[in-house]
Amino acid sequence: MQLFQSPLPSRARTQAGFTLVEVTVALLLVMLLAVFAAKEVRRKADEGAAEATGRYLMQIRGAVVDLQLKHEAWLRGEDLTGLPAGSYPTPPALAWASVGGAQVARGGLSDLTALGLLPATIPRYPSLGDVARFILVRQGACPGADCRTSAFVYACHPINAARSLRQNAGCTPPAANRSVFDQALLSKVVLAADGYGGHDARGSANVRGPLMDIPRAWFDFGTEPGHAVIAASLDATPFGQFVRHGETRPVTLHNTLTVGETIQSNKGLLLKTSVAPGAACTIEGLYASTANKMLAVCTGGVWFTPFGHVVTGVYSNLPTDAAVPALTCPAGQTPWRYASIQSLDVTVTGTDVNVGGSVGGTIQGSGSVNAAGSVTVNGTFAGSFQNSGSSYVRVGQTVAMSGDRVVISPAGANARAAVIQGCRN
Repeated sequence: MQLFQSPLPSRARTQAGFTLVEVTVALLLVMLLAVFAAKEVRRKADEGAAEATGRYLMQIRGAVVDLQLKHEAWLRGEDLTGLPAGSYPTPPALAWASVGGAQVARGGLSDLTALGLLPATIPRYPSLGDVARFILVRQGACPGADCRTSAFVYACHPINAARSLRQNAGCTPPAANRSVFDQALLSKVVLAADGYGGHDARGSANVRGPLMDIPRAWFDFGTEPGHAVIAASLDATPFGQFVRHGETRPVTLHNTLTVGETIQSNKGLLLKTSVAPGAACTIEGLYASTANKMLAVCTGGVWFTPFGHVVTGVYSNLPTDAAVPALTCPAGQTPWRYASIQSLDVTVTGTDVNVGGSVGGTIQGSGSVNAAGSVTVNGTFAGSFQNSGSSYVRVGQTVAMSGDRVVISPAGANARAAVIQGCRN
């Protein structure tokens, strides 16, 4: 038997191609590299989605801060009924509920869009966490000095690689593959929140972060840990440092306030001063109040009280024995009361008639006229008489006050009096 020999030299045979083993190893390496590359691409995509989620929640946070700025009076529970139209914007249509000793109102993107705080073009869902929502919180006695308000934005599902279902407006229980959070992705979301972020990854009863340590019960997400929460309270902003338009908090200034236009008050002006009328003053035209709370003005270098008498009541058409309201004055003031005849009603009879001067005319009846001009009539008088310009008939009807009652003397059925009363310095 003759053995077959290759016509190719040995060197040529070694360079003819790759063996099956070599090809297999190369393919395996390529596949491993492809797998690693795919994992790296997926990891970077997930991290990008996590960072985008954090930025998205921060955009929602800005709208929630604007909501609190525009509706701060409503947020603090102020009674806005009965105010002139346009005094405050229409408050949000959010319901308050008692949760863990606090008042909590929950809302979503549709509420912010309806209030004009978010554009209609904003994406309705974050990349991770399924749905973004917010809460408003009132603590303490609201309204009042100890009323504290806060706000938070949050994702409904634990943060993991699962993308938003883009189906719901509120929080729904997550499916099995969505209930477990990814620590790395959750950290990316919190880091993108620029220090405002927090989470419940430790499984405690609170959500914690640099600006929060708050009960989980305030939120409507599930019991699974790993939710991203963003602080949106006004106390986490420079808001508290400034006085703003529509301010409802008490404001105290420690220096001069200059206003270019009219100062308007719906309740009045309180001057907590106690100047003495006639005392020296330095600011011409300055107004103040005296110790007995009368208005004083600085004029000519002294405090002047322009209101020496204050009228508290004016009463007219009062018959005799009419009652006038009792008069009381503040400490340091004296009551005063003036009464005068408003309508006369006097019947002149008998010795009340005193005719002086020259008298002429005709008297029928029994009578006489003496030389001094006195007229005595017995019986009836008929006819007329004339007297000179120096003649007169005197009517003596007066009014006085007895306690708080009018006394007209002599009284007449149609006699009336007028009374003015008040207080004076």
